[in-house]
Amino acid sequence: MANFEHALRYLYASGLYDHRSLPELQNILSEAGLPRDQDSAWFIDAFTSDRGLVEFSHNMKRVAQEESGGILVAGSGARTFREMLNLDSAAETDGLTFFKRTIAAQARFLLGQQRQGRHLDHAFGGAFEFIGSENGSFVNLDRVLIVFRDYWDVGEQNDVRKDVDNVSLVGNTFSKIDAAYYVSHIDDTLVVDRWFPGSHKMFAAPRPFDDQLPSLGETSWCGVDQVLEVLTHYTGNRSSVFDRIPDEYDFEVIGEAPRVTFPMSLPVDLESALREHISQEA
Repeated sequence: MANFEHALRYLYASGLYDHRSLPELQNILSEAGLPRDQDSAWFIDAFTSDRGLVEFSHNMKRVAQEESGGILVAGSGARTFREMLNLDSAAETDGLTFFKRTIAAQARFLLGQQRQGRHLDHAFGGAFEFIGSENGSFVNLDRVLIVFRDYWDVGEQNDVRKDVDNVSLVGNTFSKIDAAYYVSHIDDTLVVDRWFPGSHKMFAAPRPFDDQLPSLGETSWCGVDQVLEVLTHYTGNRSSVFDRIPDEYDFEVIGEAPRVTFPMSLPVDLESALREHISQEA
């Protein structure tokens, strides 16, 4: 971590906001002393004065190729994550398919860590950013809510532990919410709101080397623009991701603390969509 922080501070102090030539940028990166262990990964896009946009990656492995770009994975959990994505079994690896597989894999990681007692703010991994592109520039996707539900069929109810709480039955599907994560920004600060049964916590992660944290008691940033419902079979063998209209998802203020709200029972139309999706896969 000390080597990693040293390298990052070096890059911040190297005037990378100025247009440099390609050899100058390569020299800066070579002198930064980037760690060579598998836990440290970099992906840098830069505009240079002699070649325009160039790309540098460090300790990263390309796992899929799209017409519009590559998909890179790195870090100490990269091998496990690639195995979870199981790209070889995908009929196609377009951006939407890969995104949904990635979210499903994250669901398994997050829930696995939660069940082991590792809370999001001090777990390995856990918090993740969403970015998109707009008018040729990168933009943050703000006010994104991900709801993770376990589900099982009526015929499987005897196979599930009897002490499971907060279970609801809609149609032919039992379900329970295992966790919900909300991701947004206040200026340059990443804000994460985490909920799981019996616990709620909100925290902020500032940009590197910036100790200024906003007040999370403010409610002007609250709201839900995008919702992803991740439905995972109780065995963990399959997950499905559904985009949702955020009408039923919002915030409530309890005392001075805002917290995210969502339908506890599986919405009827979502249960129908799940059943249709399962039949299509079969």
